[in-house]
Amino acid sequence: MPPKQRINRDMILKGAFSVFCREGMQNINARSVARELSCSTQPIFSYYSGMSELKHELEDQAYIRFQEMVGPAMQAEDPLKDACTRYLRFAAEEPMLFQHMFIQTTRAAESMSSRSRIPGNLDNLVAEKYGISKEASLNLCLTLAAYTHGMAAVLATGVFPMDCNYAIGKMEGVLARERAALS
Repeated sequence: MPPKQRINRDMILKGAFSVFCREGMQNINARSVARELSCSTQPIFSYYSGMSELKHELEDQAYIRFQEMVGPAMQAEDPLKDACTRYLRFAAEEPMLFQHMFIQTTRAAESMSSRSRIPGNLDNLVAEKYGISKEASLNLCLTLAAYTHGMAAVLATGVFPMDCNYAIGKMEGVLARERAALS
């Protein structure tokens, strides 16, 4: 009877996700995952047909992590401010995931080029919360999305040093000015 494998699929996914979070998707390969798990590459290929299958699952895990961090903004008292704050925190706390999801991949370009760049029904929530038209709300959301994405990209890439709280303060200032202009 063959020996029982001590490494299972869930352990491989968790180990690979740790490497992804720490070093980026470009450093995901059988050797880096095996090193993380202190095993050979054999268990990886006994559960995955290839690295592309594992990488696809890692992308799914990244989007789950993103939704866990940013999704609750829709129930916040000020969903636009909270969504932008959470987006900035995600970029600061998970820079490799952010870079892969929103800067480096074609999936990022697809999500940024469609109306889906405004999550869920955020523009409708903002229109209701701020007492503005849906058109004004969409414009406000797009302005904040563009500004916040730029700040988040700086946080995630470290192009220049920036504190997350500084970025949040700047975003709040832009939001306040844009809201005042709507009055």
